[in-house]
Amino acid sequence: MKQNMFMAMALSCCWLSACKNNAPAPVIYESYSRLKTGNYWIYQVFEVDSAGNGSPTAEYDSCYISKDTMIRGNTYYFLTSQNGGAGGYTCERWLRDSLSYLVDDKGRKWFSSEPQPGPFAAFPLQEPPSPDTLAWIEEGMEEGYATTAVPAGLFLTLNCRRTITIRQAGSTAQQVRYAHRRYALHLGIVSETMPFLPESTHFREKRLVRYGIQ
Repeated sequence: MKQNMFMAMALSCCWLSACKNNAPAPVIYESYSRLKTGNYWIYQVFEVDSAGNGSPTAEYDSCYISKDTMIRGNTYYFLTSQNGGAGGYTCERWLRDSLSYLVDDKGRKWFSSEPQPGPFAAFPLQEPPSPDTLAWIEEGMEEGYATTAVPAGLFLTLNCRRTITIRQAGSTAQQVRYAHRRYALHLGIVSETMPFLPESTHFREKRLVRYGIQ
């Protein structure tokens, strides 16, 4: 009887060990945001015309992780800019890495390191108190990597593209504009189109000059 019990226990151990060995390895997603309190990025601002030509200005922007906090059991980091919310679309927000995504404390996705079948954000642009929609905005990832040149060097980047479809008042004509946030592995944002008005014919882009990350 005891011998049968020992044999059953041994078989159970072998079965559990085999299941453990056959279990799939956990997926590890590399960070493209480098969220840690004290990390900073210095950018130079470029004026970019409608043809895509960039001219450097004497203006710089400093972005840094100023603090962290726990929200619903997860650690979020506050990305701030010396220019406030005008410094970039993800500035002045609580952010964290969530698997392949960069998300804020409201659950909105801002980036993904994995291919996406379509946009992960879509919403109207309105100017209260008017209910009129000035533009329709979608954000999603472009396919594949691209080499991005900035003052800090050359980087292999993934691009989160914002598509702004502007509706002309009193007309069915539409104008499409694009904004870009380019991320490098283990570094963060390398270049970013800064917020602009829908009627603008040119825009400003910040490009990485130097950084300090842990």
